[in-house]
Amino acid sequence: MVRLLPLTPEVHIQVLLWAEKPELREYFRRSPPIMDWATTVDKAMGWCYVIYEDLKPVGIVQLLNQESQARSIETAVMVDKDLCSDRKLVSLQIYKQIAQYIFFYMDYNKMYMKILAHREKLASRLKSGNWIVEARLRRSCKFEGQLVDELVLGLLKEDYKLWVQEQQEQQEPQALL
Repeated sequence: MVRLLPLTPEVHIQVLLWAEKPELREYFRRSPPIMDWATTVDKAMGWCYVIYEDLKPVGIVQLLNQESQARSIETAVMVDKDLCSDRKLVSLQIYKQIAQYIFFYMDYNKMYMKILAHREKLASRLKSGNWIVEARLRRSCKFEGQLVDELVLGLLKEDYKLWVQEQQEQQEPQALL
């Protein structure tokens, strides 16, 4: 079972360990510096959520740059492939939970995220869930010592509802078999 829970001081040490892993540097490229992660637990509580698979923490979700007038919010998701059973499945379940939370609990109209442009497989998976590439930000981010491009992908509430409906329609014929 995959679920999201607020960041707590007990799990904060795991976040610090993730931030030090070289293969997870991409996620932490825009996050607060490690020193901030270590000293601002209280500030992080409201905008960071830990992804749990069963009872162990396997990733983190950040809600950033809320725009209350336009009802949009930036999200960032990191799943540690070394700690979870199936990274793609966990990620899919988390994206669904985040969308449900943002669109129906917070009543926002849009969520978006920035990913490094070379992450073509991730962009493709997101597009299959009705995410749209809205922009390419050229040389907008320093990663591993080089300026690299980022893609901005967005998902509107109505596009998410349409995707959910399509998923349900695809499952109904299978249930009849």
